[in-house]
Amino acid sequence: MYRFLICGFAVFLLFGCSSNPSNETDIESPKKRAQWINPLVYNTDLDNQLSFPIWFDDSLIRVHQIAKITRRIYGSFETEDVDSALIRKTFPREKREFYFDVNGFVDRIVIYSYYDDREIARSSYFYTGNMDNNGFRLAQKISSKQIVSKYEEVVFLGDEIQQANPISTCYLLGKTKKFFAYQNQDRKETIFSLRESKFWNPLSVDSILKPQPSDWIVFGNLKKPHKRYRVKNTVLESDVHKYTYFNTGILKAISINKDAFNIKRDFQYANSGAWIAYTDSTFAEQYFIHRTVSTFNFDSLQRPIEIRHSRQKNNKEKLIYLESFRFHNIADFKTQRNTKSIN
Repeated sequence: MYRFLICGFAVFLLFGCSSNPSNETDIESPKKRAQWINPLVYNTDLDNQLSFPIWFDDSLIRVHQIAKITRRIYGSFETEDVDSALIRKTFPREKREFYFDVNGFVDRIVIYSYYDDREIARSSYFYTGNMDNNGFRLAQKISSKQIVSKYEEVVFLGDEIQQANPISTCYLLGKTKKFFAYQNQDRKETIFSLRESKFWNPLSVDSILKPQPSDWIVFGNLKKPHKRYRVKNTVLESDVHKYTYFNTGILKAISINKDAFNIKRDFQYANSGAWIAYTDSTFAEQYFIHRTVSTFNFDSLQRPIEIRHSRQKNNKEKLIYLESFRFHNIADFKTQRNTKSIN
């Protein structure tokens, strides 16, 4: 389930279309290009599955010599007009630091949780081994720290930590010519990646995988899934995620059916193919309930540095929450180290 769906939602963004037929075609089927942020896993339940560290494009990280990316998530605001610069001066609700190796892959991640302008938890994970075709890489926790004062209850802070960091990791359970299986270390569930489309049917799923109701079935692989769901009563599907793509292979939409609700995420791209926005819409039994819109701001190097998640009510747009990204290149790190050594 996508995070923050309990918040209000906004109307669709309308992007102007050029009278040039070629530009219209680009909008209908965006050009294939590397994206700084991977739309497939960003702000979905896969975002917190640390064993699939495919949040960023390794080729861009490598070419631009990025050593670290800091992602900050700020709290809810529910106000009509908020200055992003002022928000970024406050404490975030959560901060994640992604460190990269020379090949552009995440090799370490540190997650900080904050409450009332104080750090309450910190966890560090280190990656080992090679990444497989599904985007899996073994993540090992190297440290974990809960910061509790003598005036605060551990139980209360534990609830805050769990809400802020619903993270999990997996290990490779097994693989065959037909499927890969990953065991979730924090939940009693297995993720099955069923590779060949000829097996994408209830009979094959049951006979080959024998899944439990808590397990996930993925048609394709987690780098480019076609469908993801759980099985109940052998053949019935639940928590169904469907992925659609443009003919250029770019992700177009994700649709989730859970109980009586349907959640649709539509992706918007610029003529250049850059991912610039997405819209979440929620329906209950065909009735529209609410909608959010999330838009990107970019720096002079066309890197996403901010995402505003907002809603519109009574013709007024209100910010729900804000995310920011900061890119640190290798030269910055060298300068920082030299400065510390001089001091």
